[in-house]
Amino acid sequence: MIQPKMQTIIEKLTGVLNGEISRDDVVNWSLQFIDDDMRIDDFKAWELLKLAGSIDLYESPNSYLYTDEDIRNWISEYSN
Repeated sequence: MIQPKMQTIIEKLTGVLNGEISRDDVVNWSLQFIDDDMRIDDFKAWELLKLAGSIDLYESPNSYLYTDEDIRNWISEYSN
């Protein structure tokens, strides 16, 4: 399986911030690529993909571990 491009990952994360896609959907999408057989061409995109695969983790019953601000920071950091 070929990993998704950086822009595709960023679009998914932006969709979460815009309310167009759920965190769970992004996690399910990203986890299909995170396996031992994936060909990794872009390690920066790989790192962001792994972060995307964890955006549904909870810090407490009513609070996500990664906030919308964290996601915005990832997008900013990985867009450069």
